[in-house]
Amino acid sequence: MKFNVEIKICGINSYQSAKASIGAEYIGFVFYPKSPRFLNAFDAKEIASHLNPAQKKVGLFVNADINVIKYISDFVNLDIVQLHGDENINDIKSVKDMIKKPVIKALSISSHKDIENSKKIEEVCDMLLFDAKNSEGISGGTGLSFDWNLLKNI
Repeated sequence: MKFNVEIKICGINSYQSAKASIGAEYIGFVFYPKSPRFLNAFDAKEIASHLNPAQKKVGLFVNADINVIKYISDFVNLDIVQLHGDENINDIKSVKDMIKKPVIKALSISSHKDIENSKKIEEVCDMLLFDAKNSEGISGGTGLSFDWNLLKNI
C-alpha cells in the first residue's frame, strides 16, 4: 500500500513560524479564542500574504457561528475550513453550503465506536482528521495520541 503523505502545520501565529513551515502543504490558523495559539483574522491575513502560494491556508474553528466562519474564511481567503468542535452532520453541510470550500472535520478518537461514527460524517466532509480524545474537554493540540491500532480497518 502506498500513501500520499502531506504535511499540515497548525497553530501558525507569527510570520517567523509561517516562514519556518515553508515545506508544508497546509498551514493552519487557529480561530478559537480559548486556544493558546489563537490568531485574529487581521493577523492571519497579514501572515497569509507572505506564504508560498502553493501552501493551502486552513482555518480551524471550534463550535463557531457559521457567519463568523464565513466572514473569516472570505477575509483571510482560506482554502479549507477545519471544524474541530461538536459540529454534527447538519452543521457540516451548512458550512459547506455557505463557504463553498473543502471542509475537514476533526474527530476525537478513543474507541472503535468513535471510528464507526466517523463513517457517517465521512460522507459529508472532504477530509477527516483523527485526534486524541481529551478528558478535560480540550479540542486538539494537546500533544496526546490515541491508539492508532483503532485505524487498522480504515
